[in-house]
Amino acid sequence: MPSPVPAATQPGLTQPVGPLAERDGRIVPQAAPPAVLDHLPIGGMAFIALFGVLLASFPARNLDLWQHLAEGRSLISGNGSFSPTWLYDVLSYGVFSLGGTWLVALKALLIGAVGVLMLVLARPRSHAGIAIAVTSLALLSMGSRLMLQPATFSLVFLALVLWQLLRDEREPRPQVNYWPDWWLALVFLVWANVDLRFVLGLGVVALTWLGQGFDRGARSDRGGFALRRMAAFALLVAVCCLSPSHVNGLRLPPELYSAAASLHDTSGQVQSVNSPFDRDYLRLFQESPAALAFYPLMVLGLLSFLVNRREWRWSRFLPFLGLGVVAALQVRLVPFFALVAGPIMARNLQEYFTAQDDTKPLRPLWRRLLQGLSVVLAIAFLIALWPGWLQGPPFERRRWAVETPTTLKQGAEFLQSAQQQNRWSDRSQTLHVSPDAVGAFAWFYPNDRVTRDGQILELLLDPEQTERAREQLRKLEINRVVVHAGDPSGASLTLLDRFLTEPQEWPVLHLAGGVLVFGWRDPARAPGDDPFVGWEVNLDQLAFRP
Repeated sequence: MPSPVPAATQPGLTQPVGPLAERDGRIVPQAAPPAVLDHLPIGGMAFIALFGVLLASFPARNLDLWQHLAEGRSLISGNGSFSPTWLYDVLSYGVFSLGGTWLVALKALLIGAVGVLMLVLARPRSHAGIAIAVTSLALLSMGSRLMLQPATFSLVFLALVLWQLLRDEREPRPQVNYWPDWWLALVFLVWANVDLRFVLGLGVVALTWLGQGFDRGARSDRGGFALRRMAAFALLVAVCCLSPSHVNGLRLPPELYSAAASLHDTSGQVQSVNSPFDRDYLRLFQESPAALAFYPLMVLGLLSFLVNRREWRWSRFLPFLGLGVVAALQVRLVPFFALVAGPIMARNLQEYFTAQDDTKPLRPLWRRLLQGLSVVLAIAFLIALWPGWLQGPPFERRRWAVETPTTLKQGAEFLQSAQQQNRWSDRSQTLHVSPDAVGAFAWFYPNDRVTRDGQILELLLDPEQTERAREQLRKLEINRVVVHAGDPSGASLTLLDRFLTEPQEWPVLHLAGGVLVFGWRDPARAPGDDPFVGWEVNLDQLAFRP
């Protein structure tokens, strides 16, 4: 094939005809596709942007937020260490310093921008309504997982990656550069320092490029194409290793490990629901349209490939299938599937209905009726979204706020007060059972010496290992344990039952809501040496207070 010929303007034409390509042994102009924005209604873009903003406009209550804020504060002050999410931590703390409202507002605006980009990637042509409807469904399926977490901000990076992968889908394009644009490498460089879920983006790139190789068929340059793609992918992997995690970051997302643990668990100790196909999923989320939107998105996406068999593309089907399997294993990764499935399904359906229009065009009257119905449905969706009816209970109006965990804050203030009163030595440590409580205590009481030793927790959970647990407590100088009853793992409730039945060894020092601080009386202490005398919570007084 001859070298690419630049775009030219034919005599008598005032507009460029686009790049030239080889067709049947002749050099002919390749018609440039019309601009997407020329076919995209402004009202549709405004609806999708507003829909995305409202979906993400709810108060931040996830407790891991405080861990990220604490680590960001430590890094800026020069006392912290670099974690896999260090860039997210620093940026979150910087925005939070301006006010918690700004942090939630930033998340909401970014989700609105992701929705608009999904609509543009849907490549609306003669059926813009289909693109808007499919994008709305994909956005809605994200609505149950748009918390203030690194995973939510990863959606922005995946949208940018998808933009690069889908914008050059037309074939043949002899001038296509098979090395990734440098800005794509920059996206992965930043993403790898924000969230470990960048491996999902690498997976989408690999599956898309593999599908493009299948779509090329038996072309003579297929081998060279594969080598260039492999080299480009190796470059992206190398860029992703430029992070604190280095090669260790190239692991499966942590959500998939919990899903695998639930598949192999036969004791029933795993408390959380991992798969949308779990028996308890419908029971728990039957009142949440956002949580149930995954099912029509998956089914309609598969049907779009069946009806559009004439325009079948492996470069679309493989990433759709890959992320579909991931979402089926772990419901917390459904937003990543929705982001990819939305534009792909919209393209399939638009191509199918465009071919149908050539044989059975839709009458103008029916077209106007459908447009009117779409406007009514859009308004109804926005009205239902404002009080939160599309995202399930507890229903609440849209607002930007970060809610402080009051009971955890009170527990941290109690430990701080005890430290100031010299209740224990500076070398002693606090053992946390719940990882969420660690983050909140780190934010509200950063000077506390904290440990969360998994080995000690396993020993404490086993009554037969009591002596070994006591040895470890003495070795690490642990004299207090924080138990958060809201811990979803179930370990907190197990230890809570045990500690409350052994008040002589585990006195309750603080009780507020579901947060308890237990002291540890070492049975091997000297007689009369009781550091907690007169300091225990009188449970009888709490039960029978006036």
